[in-house]
Amino acid sequence: MPPKRAVAKARKVKEEAEGTSDERNEKIQALKDDIKNLSGLATRVPVVNIDEFCAKYMEKLSQHTEVFIHQLTQEQRGMKILFLDPPGDVNTEPGSKIMPPKKKAKAYQMAIDVPEGTAVGNGDFVVGKQFAKGGFGKIYQGISKKSKNKVVIKIEPHENGPLFNEIAVFVRCLKASMLNSWKKETGVKFLGLPEYLGSGLFQYNGEQMRFLAMPMYSCSLENIRAKEPEMNVADVVQVTYSMLVALQYLHSQDIVHADLKADNILMTDAKRFDRTVLVDFGLAKRIPNPKEKADPKKAHNGTAIFTSIDAHRGCAPSFRGDIEILSYNVIYWITGSLPWQRYETELEKVADAKRKLLKGKMKSLKKEFGMTGEMSQFVVDLLQTVEDCEYEQRLTFKSLFKMLEKACSGSCVPETPDKTADLSSAASCSTASSPLPIRISPTTKNNLATRIPGVLNMRNVRRSVYQRIVSKYRRPSMGRVVSPLRVISSVSRR
Repeated sequence: MPPKRAVAKARKVKEEAEGTSDERNEKIQALKDDIKNLSGLATRVPVVNIDEFCAKYMEKLSQHTEVFIHQLTQEQRGMKILFLDPPGDVNTEPGSKIMPPKKKAKAYQMAIDVPEGTAVGNGDFVVGKQFAKGGFGKIYQGISKKSKNKVVIKIEPHENGPLFNEIAVFVRCLKASMLNSWKKETGVKFLGLPEYLGSGLFQYNGEQMRFLAMPMYSCSLENIRAKEPEMNVADVVQVTYSMLVALQYLHSQDIVHADLKADNILMTDAKRFDRTVLVDFGLAKRIPNPKEKADPKKAHNGTAIFTSIDAHRGCAPSFRGDIEILSYNVIYWITGSLPWQRYETELEKVADAKRKLLKGKMKSLKKEFGMTGEMSQFVVDLLQTVEDCEYEQRLTFKSLFKMLEKACSGSCVPETPDKTADLSSAASCSTASSPLPIRISPTTKNNLATRIPGVLNMRNVRRSVYQRIVSKYRRPSMGRVVSPLRVISSVSRR
């Protein structure tokens, strides 16, 4: 019997239920047998509130494409009979109980305020003044009782996922012994990742809270960008190098960060761009065996203007995606903006603009971003590497470091982390008159000074000079660029 006929028969039984109780019971039993033969369901359930009961079951069965439901009332026994099709996962055996509907995932809760002086982690850390808020958590200054050092304490309700995920990354690969071992193995003196100090659960005002303790840093890169959106190219080189080293370590531990941006880059010293630290692992994911599978429900995960095309498609974070995100950040740090920012919440347009950039590359950088010179070529090389890399592949960081070395004429960026310690030696590359790390030899300066006067293709020469020596002789102020002619004349006078 088709389902529609079963429903029609159920209605007829209800309308004609004027006979004896035995006759009505026989009809009901016959209807139950018919529906069972159709792999349907008939269950007799004693309930107090039939409306609430039906509402719960309708919620549970909303995932099915077709749901047939009919109620038959048996006044004499004070019971209800519920017919459902398809049967779902309910047990139809006699005496069995109906399974409750699946619980919906709870929305993340905001953390309550924790007062100063609260001890957490078995008294190892003391909560201080709140200075920031995350998506659902709150961030406090704190003190480590063991070391007496200032720390940062992140606090969220224990049901929330982001901080739990971040703690898992810290415990898995950010313990001091692990970081020191990798630095010793590769010869890196500075690894821009935070050290795990502690984590755990505590209760306050009856609320169960989760906390994570990590070192405290000076400020974020975004704080510096807020004052001067267009960063000095030399500073961008140093930050990029630190981030590449950090990503190299994370990828070696099968971890993808997936949310690299200036807000998540902290400074150990506001004046040391070679000492930047990558933080915030709320979106990080361990993927030892990545598999490409797009899920539209998870599309556009991450920070929209920086996230990778894989994330726009709904794929899990990928190794190549981290490098793609870094590329967009480099553009943003140098130019102060991204053209797809104007689309705001139109995420598909953001994704399309990024695909267009990948196709055009060099032309797009010149036209859309106004970028020229060695760093623009570095971004092109990064994006080309991302495009050539398969979703499941891991990138070779040695080639990425060579690209960066080439972008700044190899003056201060090491070929690979395991050959040269870090970029902190950049200061020795500059003369006393220049705080910038890009060095030009005296011979090169003399050649430039003698070649400039009287050259016919002055426009091209100006561009060449700008690319090579502008970082040495000036710093941009409030986003305004000093004319290359002033730089040229200063070289000529020397």
